[in-house]
Amino acid sequence: MITLKELAEECNVSIATVSNILNGKSNVSEETKARVLKVVKKHGYKPNLMARSLRVTKTKTIGILVDDLGAFGTPEIIEGITSFLEKNSYKVVIQTLRIFTSIGGQSALGSEAFLQKLEASFQEMLAIRVEAVIYIAAYSRQIDYLPENFSLPIVLAYATTDNKLIPCVIPDDLTAAEEATEYLIKHGGKKIALIKGIEQNIHSQLREEGFRSVMKKQGLTIVEELIENAEWNAESAYAACQKIFEKGRPDSIFCFNDYMAAGAYQFLLEHDIKPGKDINIIGFDNNRIAKGLPPPLTTMGIGVYGIGNTAARLTVDLLDNKTTSERIFKIPCRIIERDSVKEMGISKNCNF
Repeated sequence: MITLKELAEECNVSIATVSNILNGKSNVSEETKARVLKVVKKHGYKPNLMARSLRVTKTKTIGILVDDLGAFGTPEIIEGITSFLEKNSYKVVIQTLRIFTSIGGQSALGSEAFLQKLEASFQEMLAIRVEAVIYIAAYSRQIDYLPENFSLPIVLAYATTDNKLIPCVIPDDLTAAEEATEYLIKHGGKKIALIKGIEQNIHSQLREEGFRSVMKKQGLTIVEELIENAEWNAESAYAACQKIFEKGRPDSIFCFNDYMAAGAYQFLLEHDIKPGKDINIIGFDNNRIAKGLPPPLTTMGIGVYGIGNTAARLTVDLLDNKTTSERIFKIPCRIIERDSVKEMGISKNCNF
């Protein structure tokens, strides 16, 4: 199917001009309008709302567009959205871009294939006459590819954008990282190691900033040799943990997600270092793996349900013409206390 961009190129006009003509909002000449519509008809392009009358009827339906249904937190975010919308007599329609399963993952974001699929998905949302769209990102990041002249309200969940018309709902990573660091210090941590995400996304940046801020505030030395990058998985974190112990012995480890904490666990247990007894370790996300680790992992729970619930509330507010000066909404996180952090004196029972 031809894309809006290709239509614009063939007609030698802007994408916004084509979009406005299709939505009945353009002030261009009749000649330009006729030329564009002729090309549209030639290619059989069927976007949204070819007639204004379609926009008049309220459908009480909200479109949910997700990067990938299998991404961390997405099901819970959707549950938060649907819970709020059902109470307000709205239905939902869900579409997935399947960035991890069909497009090629994070590396494909912004590619032509991705943008074409994104554009087609937004056009389909219009065609089925949703009243607004909630876009759920697979991970927190700055997004710059959402349509600028879209005719319906958009709310962004789990990411941010510079578009001033789009409300954004994100976890409060900075405050959460500060609380996680303070929690380790409260339980005796002074020499704290950090296993952080190698991808410089918003999560990684804010969590490291929170860690460094608290360490400085508490007058504790940040040992740079005890800070290692890792991919967001257990295997990479295992290697990062090994590098840390080759340079020194921390009393605590702060991992930027629970899968990385699982990799650190593997290294520690292989060297007879027991989490929660010989060393304290905290994760992030409260993923399902956290509860099943031996011992169960203390972690920072992201309020993903709250992200969805808030995104839904903002969407309904937009439809009800309720406005607010606030555009970025930060959802609090909370510590899930389990057995990997205890008051302790560090044991010398290890090979390091």
